[in-house]
Amino acid sequence: MSGSTGERSFADIITSIRYWIIHSITIPSLFIAGWLFVSTGLAYDVFGSPRPNEYFTESRQGIPLITGRFDPLEQLDEFSGINGRYYWKDSSLDNRYCNWYYCDRFNWYFLLWFIFRIGLIPVVI
Repeated sequence: MSGSTGERSFADIITSIRYWIIHSITIPSLFIAGWLFVSTGLAYDVFGSPRPNEYFTESRQGIPLITGRFDPLEQLDEFSGINGRYYWKDSSLDNRYCNWYYCDRFNWYFLLWFIFRIGLIPVVI
């Protein structure tokens, strides 16, 4: 049998009072933060998705599905497709976060977060 690494066992950690004091605060905090993220509408703004009351309007109650086998391009013209997300042309979401050079704020936020998280791309020699 080889030597011990000196680490605590998993059973020792989860039976520790210190573990439960820390996690009794952090786990509920994550749920509350997620609930606030969605309930305030920030999640819809960050990911660029329509809010639940914006999917269907008084004038349009159908869903944007491609049903024609021989004329899909004409049906796509009825939608405004940006980054794989298709909305109706008369929707208030048309070009809400997008134009010809910049689309979907979340992609840029994620890219910046990722670059700074890994320390501005460390060079491996």
